[in-house]
Amino acid sequence: MGDVTVQDADNPGTDPRVDRAPADAGTGPDTTGPDDETRDPETGLPDVYRPGETTGPLTEEHEFPLWPDGRSRAATLTPPRPQAPTGPVRDPRRPGVGLPLLVVFALFAAFFAWVGAEPFWLAVGHADRGTVAVTRCTGGGVAKRCVGDFTAADGRYRVRTVPVSGGDARPGARLAARMVSSSARQAYVGDSLGLLLRWAVPLALVLLLGLLIALVTGAGRLRGRHRAAAVTLSLAGPLVVAAGLLAAAW
Repeated sequence: MGDVTVQDADNPGTDPRVDRAPADAGTGPDTTGPDDETRDPETGLPDVYRPGETTGPLTEEHEFPLWPDGRSRAATLTPPRPQAPTGPVRDPRRPGVGLPLLVVFALFAAFFAWVGAEPFWLAVGHADRGTVAVTRCTGGGVAKRCVGDFTAADGRYRVRTVPVSGGDARPGARLAARMVSSSARQAYVGDSLGLLLRWAVPLALVLLLGLLIALVTGAGRLRGRHRAAAVTLSLAGPLVVAAGLLAAAW
């Protein structure tokens, strides 16, 4: 069969399947201007950017929001990350050097803590008062050593040939004295100032030895919290030993 041409009743000879422009297409307002400027079809004025409308794709750098979003607020409030220290890193101590010195200093700390334990208890008032009869003395000056027999004031016990420290002891003298207990290693006949020096100086030496332990073991060469923990342990070790000796001297 041949092709059948359907003509429009109003326009003979035209094909209704062909789209045509409206008859009044050329009568409306011109939406272009000089230099192909885009104009608003309703007002005929040049089209400008209005908030909320976009005439083309916008990238992130062209957006200007009235209120900052969460990302920009977080970037503003987040403090700068601290930089890692750039100083020279020192090598740790060799165990062959640090461990022997650690043992030596720990023994010295124990000795000084033992020396100051009984004077500390006497200074704080933990003592039994009584009388000591000096039996003999040797040496002179700082090297003078005396011994005697201590008798408690209430008569509960008597200790023979106990070392006498402090004061001006001489053979045959009977002096007021104090002892921590019947198992104490000395009878003290001096004043309170002498007791202060006898326990404060050993305690200061214990703390000094703790600092020396931190130095010889390389605790100060660590970084951050590791250094603080190592130095704290170096100081706490001798103090724990001193506390144990104080408990034993009670």
